[in-house]
Amino acid sequence: MSKKDNNEKNYMVMGMCFGMMAGAVAMCFSIIFGHIIFGVMCLGFGYMIGMIVGMCIKKKN
Repeated sequence: MSKKDNNEKNYMVMGMCFGMMAGAVAMCFSIIFGHIIFGVMCLGFGYMIGMIVGMCIKKKN
């Protein structure tokens, strides 16, 4: 059952980490100004955009 993994390596997880950090900063600023819902949306969009950007960048072998 050993199957060779032919998937391309990318930086999806690292992109999600950086997206979460950027979303958390945006969430802090929106909470300071009293818009909690926009802060949660910023956090979610940070995850999604970070994941997409990380998937577009391929790792070198």
